[in-house]
Amino acid sequence: RGREVRISAFENPTMRIRSGATVSLLIDDFANLSTDSQLRINSNVIQRFLKPNDVIYFDDGKVVGIVIEVSAKEVKMEIKIGGTMKSNCNVRFTGGKHSNLELVTKEDVEDIATISQLIMIDYLAIPFCNSGADPMTVRELLGPEGKNIKIISKIDTLEGVQQFENILTQGDGCVFVRNEIQWELASEKLMLAQKWCIQTANAAAKPIFLQS
Repeated sequence: RGREVRISAFENPTMRIRSGATVSLLIDDFANLSTDSQLRINSNVIQRFLKPNDVIYFDDGKVVGIVIEVSAKEVKMEIKIGGTMKSNCNVRFTGGKHSNLELVTKEDVEDIATISQLIMIDYLAIPFCNSGADPMTVRELLGPEGKNIKIISKIDTLEGVQQFENILTQGDGCVFVRNEIQWELASEKLMLAQKWCIQTANAAAKPIFLQS
């Protein structure tokens, strides 16, 4: 999972959040159900880098909130764009703030260990890869037993695009994630960035995939 952030499950498959509502984002309380006034998140560090007026997107932008207050265990938001979002949906920060999240979590290590006992892992993808150090860190974590596993770096942020050449050098391939980068790049710049990344990967003879 890496730097991917999600809210906890709802009682129902979807939930409506209305515009103008004040909603709390609760820190490190992922085991409990989320409600329309309290969204629980699978991170215990976001309060360290979020600040008032930061924009947060939920479920690929179906719901948009703006931070109004930050404390040790809670981030209060005003919902600027209401809508219906899915249970366990993704949470998206902009301005490179995903780089503040932990690259490899304890759960990631446990998942990799469990899966590797059941099947042979060919590829391992790193979400929100921001520098060449990220694939190197994952490769070191895998150790000698993971020497044949290919590391695929997911380019989800503007910072990932800016560091693309270093990321490509240290990994075995990339995924250009358009539906994530769209939050940080205008559409005309997004297409230019996509073409440049493809050309750079082709010149390096490394695979690159597009995810819409």
